[in-house]
Amino acid sequence: MMQGYISKVVVSELANKLHSKVTVGKIEYELFNSISIEKLYVEDLQKDTLVYVNQANAHFNFWEFLHGKILISSIEFDKLYGNVIIDKAGRSNLDFVINAFKKPANKDTTQVEYRINHFKLSNSSF
Repeated sequence: MMQGYISKVVVSELANKLHSKVTVGKIEYELFNSISIEKLYVEDLQKDTLVYVNQANAHFNFWEFLHGKILISSIEFDKLYGNVIIDKAGRSNLDFVINAFKKPANKDTTQVEYRINHFKLSNSSF
């Protein structure tokens, strides 16, 4: 029940931030250290598939997260399909995602540390 609620909130927040369609089949969260996402779909602004991931698993340090550090010990994608298109001007259908997550121009004194120690991609294509 709680995981269904989390799934709806995550999908809603991502869709609002990207101004695009985002769907998730299922999110499972294990308290304090891992998350599993099934059937993640993100549409580009032309309403075509930007990315589809059948299964994504991430392991992280919850306690470090509380201290402003996003430390992912491992992240694995199985059956990821990416559809990145770059036009003649060098713009891609991924640019809107990058722009949505860019840090604002004003200087923020908060220092968040991001780190991924292990990344695995299997049965995937671009």
